[in-house]
Amino acid sequence: MTRNRRYLAGVSAVLGAAAALGLADSLRAQAGGSFDIPQSVIAGGGGETQVAGNLQVTGTIGQAGAGNDVSAGSFAEAGGFWQTGAVSPTPTPTATATATATPTATATATPTATATATPTATATATPIATATATPTATASATPSPTATPTTTPAQALNISTRLRVDTGDKVMIGGFIIQGNVSKPVVLRGLGPSLIGSGVPAATVLNDPVLELHGANGALITMNDNWKDSPQRAQIEGTIFQPTDDRESVILATLPPANYTVILSGSGQTAGVGLVEIYDNNQASDSALGNISTRGFVQIADNVMIGGFTLGGNPNNTRIAVRGIGPSLAQQGLSNLLADPTLALHNANGTIMVSNDDWTDDPIVAAQLTANGLALQNPKESGIFITLPPGQFTAILAGKNSGTGIGLVEIYNLK
Repeated sequence: MTRNRRYLAGVSAVLGAAAALGLADSLRAQAGGSFDIPQSVIAGGGGETQVAGNLQVTGTIGQAGAGNDVSAGSFAEAGGFWQTGAVSPTPTPTATATATATPTATATATPTATATATPTATATATPIATATATPTATASATPSPTATPTTTPAQALNISTRLRVDTGDKVMIGGFIIQGNVSKPVVLRGLGPSLIGSGVPAATVLNDPVLELHGANGALITMNDNWKDSPQRAQIEGTIFQPTDDRESVILATLPPANYTVILSGSGQTAGVGLVEIYDNNQASDSALGNISTRGFVQIADNVMIGGFTLGGNPNNTRIAVRGIGPSLAQQGLSNLLADPTLALHNANGTIMVSNDDWTDDPIVAAQLTANGLALQNPKESGIFITLPPGQFTAILAGKNSGTGIGLVEIYNLK
């Protein structure tokens, strides 16, 4: 508990601001921001380093076959959370970004588990105009006005982050917000050994992941080491959430609207590539996953930071902001930071949609980020502002010119 407080301090800065935004459909939290994302799961190593130094993304950097068709439940996913198909992201991050990364996590870390968002993101909701039909006057009757239905943006359903998990300040820390009026059933998973089936070398995976869930005040709510040792085993076994390896971790929880932090570390201060997944287990409830962020030690090749998210729930587009933070984390008392973060956003086919090095490079995007309270504090940090349809997306955070260090990726659903 004490060892985790220092990490959670940064995450709390992220979640607090995101909560103030009222971003009802994102997921985030971390030292620097929070966000909302739907149905995303990023597991498995869908990436290879090519001879030209570029990253080839296989599928959308996800764990194949993570689920089966489900027809009678609150969550349905068809045969895996990421589609297959190879793609070569453009070499925006000079770092050879292979889809996945994991800082060595250690349960001895002292993260400050206060999920408050670093960005003072005051998201301004875009007003939705309700057009009123003008009645056509006739001698016999006056037609009643017909209101145009309000458009509801896509919401965040699932999110995940893959990274190399180390010890101390380099464990993986993920923050998320539950927004709405009622409690939200969620499923949290911490994976490691099963990533071998997705192409991650066996010698590099996090062999025994440990998962912790903390509240907004940093207090430990619950934790799990091996899922079969959990009192919730009967609820996990035989479902799509059951891991393929007994050493992996699962937490089932019904959480009231608030900020939360998840910490992934290695049992016995071990290190390796790990994956954190957060699922909305009841999309029909009057609450949603809103805003998410992940902090960890960003390296190169297979060990860059990969954040996955899925937008859905309805067929409408939604506005998404993604931020890559490094230098400004010094305000959280951290050192060995990612000096020049780069971001790349990929679609479900692995195709790169947009990338960014310095957030002010595109004046239009910079103006949109600023207008939504998401201006970056350092000119070397990265930002993306884009309107996306429902679907699966992957954000890759790397260091320019193969730089490494502690970095933070944030994803906001601004609606």
